[in-house]
Amino acid sequence: MFVEAVRDYAIFMLDPQGHVGTWNAGAQLLKGYREEEIIGKHFSQFYPESDRKAHKPERELEIGAREGRVEDEGGRVRKDGSMFWANVVITALRDGGGHLTGPSSPQVSLQLPCLLSTSIRLEFALHPWHLST
Repeated sequence: MFVEAVRDYAIFMLDPQGHVGTWNAGAQLLKGYREEEIIGKHFSQFYPESDRKAHKPERELEIGAREGRVEDEGGRVRKDGSMFWANVVITALRDGGGHLTGPSSPQVSLQLPCLLSTSIRLEFALHPWHLST
């Protein structure tokens, strides 16, 4: 699949609760997690501890689901604990009836930084499917 082969962008999808459902090579390069390590884990682990304590990841999921989209810019955390700057867009995908839809093409892109000052863009798609982990 094309998305799995992309190495210049971290592409992954979340369920409505924020658990990682897909992971590509670009995500592994940027975040440091192998697919088998991250599938089923909550995406809040990409946020600094202060944001997790303030429930920022959960609020962003709620806003994205309610308003269709939420955008945030700030620090994120790799597996090794190092930080990077990201512009995050969480987009809810809905069917004609307004309900969150099942899996479709990812709405996630994260540009790998070439320079330390380069911003990174993430877009998460919310999906109602449940993970079997």
